Amino acid sequence: MTLVVDGATHVADEVTAEEVKMQVAALMSSGQSTSSAAKITSKQLGVPRRQAYAAALGIQRDKE
Repeated sequence: MTLVVDGATHVADEVTAEEVKMQVAALMSSGQSTSSAAKITSKQLGVPRRQAYAAALGIQRDKE
C-alpha cells in the first residue's frame, strides 16, 4: 500500500504586521471605510480579516 500526501504547492511569504498596517492605511486614506479596508487587505495579503481589522482600528484610534 502506498500513501501519497500532497502538500502546499505555493507557500506565501509571511506578511508582517507593519505591511498589513501600511496596506490598510493606504486604503483608508483613499476613502475606503475601516471595514472595507480590512476586507480588501485580508484578500490581497492573505491574512486573517480579524488581523487586518485590528490594524484598521489602530489607525483609526491614532487619528483621534
